[in-house]
Amino acid sequence: MRLKHPFLLLGAAAVVVAGLALPAQAASTGGVKGVVALDGVPVKGLKVYLQQSQDDGDYYEPIKVDTTNSKGAYSFSGFPVGEAYGYTVLVTDSTHRVVKARRSFADRAGRAVTRNVTVKKAARLSGRITRQDGGTLSKVRVLLDGPDDEIGTPDTTVLSYDDEIVPAGDGTFVARGLPAGSYDIRFTDGTQTYVDQCYDDVVAGTDELALALCDAEHTPDATVTTLAGGDARRLEAQTFTHRANQINGTVTDTSGRPLKDISVSPVRVGDPDTSVFWAASTRSTGAFRTAQFPDGQYDLVAEDRSGRWATQWFDGAPSRDGATTFDIVGEVVTGIVVELKSRAEIDAPITPGTGRAKVAVDVTRAATGSKPTGSVTVRWGTVKKTFSLVAGRGSATLSGLPPGRRQITVTYAGTPATAAASATFLTTVK
Repeated sequence: MRLKHPFLLLGAAAVVVAGLALPAQAASTGGVKGVVALDGVPVKGLKVYLQQSQDDGDYYEPIKVDTTNSKGAYSFSGFPVGEAYGYTVLVTDSTHRVVKARRSFADRAGRAVTRNVTVKKAARLSGRITRQDGGTLSKVRVLLDGPDDEIGTPDTTVLSYDDEIVPAGDGTFVARGLPAGSYDIRFTDGTQTYVDQCYDDVVAGTDELALALCDAEHTPDATVTTLAGGDARRLEAQTFTHRANQINGTVTDTSGRPLKDISVSPVRVGDPDTSVFWAASTRSTGAFRTAQFPDGQYDLVAEDRSGRWATQWFDGAPSRDGATTFDIVGEVVTGIVVELKSRAEIDAPITPGTGRAKVAVDVTRAATGSKPTGSVTVRWGTVKKTFSLVAGRGSATLSGLPPGRRQITVTYAGTPATAAASATFLTTVK
């Protein structure tokens, strides 16, 4: 979404018409006056905000407000001037007859600057959106991608109109104060039950970042709505009918205890980089729901960002090789259960000697801090020893090693509750 804030707006076209006289100001203060006109006719009853910025000019805030009189005139005086300040006037209309507009100006100490503003007729767009299943509309939004009628600062994109509309409880919506131009209209369901939909009943296409768009490039079949200034257009009623793909399930440890804040992602076969856009986090119950991803083939991966639980690909694979692939086309997959093993942390101090190295292994379960059982293999080249852990500990001596800097590999085989792991350590053999 582009930023929207009625008081942080800057720019629109202006036309010079006759202004009003302003009393003289002190040398440290300034003034601004002008007339707001529509098609050359002064407009009464518009709100005009004097907005001030300091230093970098990236942020403007209102400091005074006036209402245009019967001659369309406004005026402000007595505000500080100097290099540290920047000013703009913002024109708004509570009745939405005209599009928001602004003019910036350079202040002058002790003098009134004239800034007349020409406004344009605003259009109005209305309609209704419902869900086929009759579900809640509280998270439904109507998104407008229309003219780039920007009135923000160079560093902050702000439109003269609201491009995100919240429908009423019955699904009706109204977008007011719109500038003339063409609009792509997208409906999105925040519950992720339905995919994003364009006007008129067309599934929204996606870009390379998996973002839904209704423009001609990504969704050529979508209907474009063109408005002239002053239009009041009512759209055909729309209904969400295109169910989103979903994979639903639960993540637990191997004892069945639910795990919270585990990231679960469907990863598209051949396109692993998009998985982040469809990731879901498990709730306190361990439940997850990944949704709104396109049709295709997917592998499912569960990852713990805290590092306590080992990454796992469904069903039970520690890597993508051997993962179960889902072929999903307009489908809701339910009942998936993922059981995560604790990640194993390996510590292995090495005592080198002449032609040998003694490796003392200490393995800890990252999830609980406890010491697991299981077997360990220590290896250098073809020289290796395998032994069993007792309370997470064990040791072995590798003999017949040539002198010099040597890399010793320690491999823990894992248990039903603790994932396998491997680590390398360096030592200098005499």
